[in-house]
Amino acid sequence: AIPNKNKIKHLNLEEVNDNNFDFSEFEQVKLSDVENLSGAIFNKEIIRELHLEDIDVTDFDFSGLTGLRSLNLSVLQNLTVNQFSAIPNKSSIEEFISNEAIDGDHIPFDFSEFTGLTSLNLAYSYSLRLEQFSAIPNKNKIKHLNLEEVNVNNFDFSEFTSLESLNLSYTGDLSSQQFNSIPNKASIKTLTISNE
Repeated sequence: AIPNKNKIKHLNLEEVNDNNFDFSEFEQVKLSDVENLSGAIFNKEIIRELHLEDIDVTDFDFSGLTGLRSLNLSVLQNLTVNQFSAIPNKSSIEEFISNEAIDGDHIPFDFSEFTGLTSLNLAYSYSLRLEQFSAIPNKNKIKHLNLEEVNVNNFDFSEFTSLESLNLSYTGDLSSQQFNSIPNKASIKTLTISNE
């Protein structure tokens, strides 16, 4: 047994097949390439940062994650719209990352309740829909926006007034009109645009 687990702040678990771990003492949990989560034990109320990557989340219940501040859902298998909808207190989540997990063609994920975002990373969400992007609330609060390899055709950036970093690499038909509509460019510390 690992002693004094309550003193460990960050848990990072990768490529394990045993799914009966007890994670109940951790506030920051990163699980990558874990076979599944059906037998894992969480104290979801204390989790502040949750990173799930390359995992089958068929049996994972998001409804108890009442204290989340940062959520990363990347390359997930079998994530449903009902699970996404069950995430509580979305307005308290400040950072949301979803690389290759948001499939707008099949699951119309709704971002309208994420009112407290300051960092949004939707890189490689190839089929993110215009209406999903348009529904993101309080765009003026977002400081960090990553849309690498997202088709941004017709996306409106005029409301993102507080950006400090912006990645628009490999975004397809980014027009000069869209680029010119980005406000306060002088305040952006890191701007990445590449198609090579």
